[in-house]
Amino acid sequence: MVIRRIIALAVNLTGYTRFLRYLKKTNRPAADQERSMLTALLNGRKNVRLVRNPLAATPILIGILRPLIIIPDINFSEKQLKNILLHELVHLKRFDIGVKWLTMIAASLYWFNPLIYFIKREINHACELSCDEAVIKNLNAEEKQAYGDALILAAAENKYPLGVLQATMSEEKETLKERLVTIMKYTKKSKAITLMSTVLLVAVIGAAVMLAKISRTILAPIIASPVITPK
Repeated sequence: MVIRRIIALAVNLTGYTRFLRYLKKTNRPAADQERSMLTALLNGRKNVRLVRNPLAATPILIGILRPLIIIPDINFSEKQLKNILLHELVHLKRFDIGVKWLTMIAASLYWFNPLIYFIKREINHACELSCDEAVIKNLNAEEKQAYGDALILAAAENKYPLGVLQATMSEEKETLKERLVTIMKYTKKSKAITLMSTVLLVAVIGAAVMLAKISRTILAPIIASPVITPK
């Protein structure tokens, strides 16, 4: 069991390393005005970099110590770019990359539990909805529409490789409709719903961990017991 967990963790880390090398070869500096916009949004923080990449499927944030925002090498309007950067900076502020590391490690340790993959997916989705809420909370209807347009533009059919630890603006088209509806119907009351969802998510994670421990406790004696064959 321990060896399988190590293998699962190694596979994820290898996928992450390969993905970084894959992008690094084709990263190119963002335009001066794009970097200036990022600097203005950072409010004094200077360790966040911005690059363009033709291979990037959607805008993404990677890295903890040296955060890097990668945007696709396509034309964005000023409003679209601002919304994209605001979204990724909320991910950075809320340490979502660290959350993704924790979920990856949990999925590696409990790879045999199907529930952990459901939890991992729901955590990723909750992170995106939470970032959407943070960006749109002070926007009017027209600005919300512009933000929704940025989501549509960022949506991609592409799936990033296994083990990639990044925060995307729009990871799957399947969840895009829900996010757009949430944006247009957003009210401040939705904060309570978000808080309740977070508490429920933590409870589910705890239950999954306990279930895995109980399963090991029950199965360990059975696995360890000698097999008696009839003579």
